[in-house]
Amino acid sequence: MVRILLLVLALGSAGVTSAVVRASQKEPPLRLTIELDGHSIQLEEGQEVKVEGSFENPTVRVLVQPHREFNAHGVRFLYPSSYTWEQDLEVPLLDIQTISGNDALAMLQASPAIALENYLEELGSTMDIVEQTSVEFETERGAFPAERIILEAFGFSLVWHVVDLRDGRLLILQDAPDEGTDPTDDYRELESILRSSLQVEMDRPEF
Repeated sequence: MVRILLLVLALGSAGVTSAVVRASQKEPPLRLTIELDGHSIQLEEGQEVKVEGSFENPTVRVLVQPHREFNAHGVRFLYPSSYTWEQDLEVPLLDIQTISGNDALAMLQASPAIALENYLEELGSTMDIVEQTSVEFETERGAFPAERIILEAFGFSLVWHVVDLRDGRLLILQDAPDEGTDPTDDYRELESILRSSLQVEMDRPEF
């Protein structure tokens, strides 16, 4: 069971010159494959599709594809279909979207007032940081500056990667190993998918 520990910055309006438009979103849909008498049709949950031709007593099979697609604030990536999704708009000027598995999660925080340096400063003042290392989060489309952080909370360790996607966007990856700090299978899978699928629009997104 994933241990979720989220640090939400109290972001005020000081220094922010534009209003934040934070649209409520729906959970990314399941992606499906329909096999119909030897034909494969790719579609998303709730999508209608017209199948041309005539079929007599057709054989139909519906398969759930292994990944959903996250797409918000100019950030796009795949993640396991079994993960849950939630959005938090309670803090002014901040949109938090989180996908969670059993032991791993990925959280996008987006705001015109958020920056990696400020986030780390706030984190250090509120949490017990055991170890912090500057790293690069490498993907197939490039690398992003990041911090690898080991936290002690409630008697167990959490391993974070705080990835700076720039333009007011932080991607936080969390792993919750049962013992030590070796990555869990859940985290290995999630990180591998992110490294291969992450796409980031580098112009400042519309908030």
